[in-house]
Amino acid sequence: VPLGTDLANDLVQLETEQQQENESNNNGNGNKKPKLITKEVICCDYSESVIDLLKQKYKEKNGNATAATGDAYKKNKVVNFVVADARQMEYTNGQFHLILEKGTLDAMLCDKEEGIENCKQIVTECARVLAIGG
Repeated sequence: VPLGTDLANDLVQLETEQQQENESNNNGNGNKKPKLITKEVICCDYSESVIDLLKQKYKEKNGNATAATGDAYKKNKVVNFVVADARQMEYTNGQFHLILEKGTLDAMLCDKEEGIENCKQIVTECARVLAIGG
């Protein structure tokens, strides 16, 4: 199962623990919910077949759930699987607060001719879509 779905579920668990801690600190009278850490996790890959495989694995793990449903969705979390080129993403400037790169740069560096330039483009693009302070 992809990193993104595990991350979404871990965030749900963390928020649940924060809620329980908040309630115990207020002797069970804690009405204030902790701030959501994130509402959405986006898993991107250049390959449509990889994205299709990730969607299928997610669906298998979560029964008949679609890619945007499951345990994470029920807790206000959405996991989306998107075909995207990390060198030129269709997201707005500053749209993300966190970007995790899991092997893309290593894979790009296997290309002896264009690898370094591709990595520069990816890092530049990540900087563009990352929010200030993100």
